[in-house]
Amino acid sequence: MMLLLITAEWATFWAITAGSVFALCTLIALIFEVRHLKSSVQSSTYQRIYEQMITIDRFFIENPSLKPYFYGSETPTTKNPIELEKVASIAEMMIDYFDSVYHQQDCMPEDTFPQFLRFMKDTCTASPVLKQFIHCRRDWYPEKFWQHLGVR
Repeated sequence: MMLLLITAEWATFWAITAGSVFALCTLIALIFEVRHLKSSVQSSTYQRIYEQMITIDRFFIENPSLKPYFYGSETPTTKNPIELEKVASIAEMMIDYFDSVYHQQDCMPEDTFPQFLRFMKDTCTASPVLKQFIHCRRDWYPEKFWQHLGVR
């Protein structure tokens, strides 16, 4: 019976080869996992953004008289300080939502942020209430956020 003897050089070669193959397989698995994780984060972010938007939509369904101040160009005619504070708080809620969307843009699915940006710009451009809030509270938010919205 003949024993096959492996020299130290061949043993080292096969160990390095096996290690390299294992490392390559691990790298490939890691790439697939990162892609899956990215997709999962994007999906989760998109879902949260829409859930927040649906909450805002529900608010306006329950308070339809306030919607024209934010999705139109109407200015509140009331002099009631409580109503005016309510309108100011809604403006803050809307801008906070826009700021949240802006800061999550890198976690959103590709090509979805531009549509949100268009919505945010259109809303801020049309609404005198939002314009007033932006004018009074501009320093509450990062300048880059305002630049994205085209606010001067």
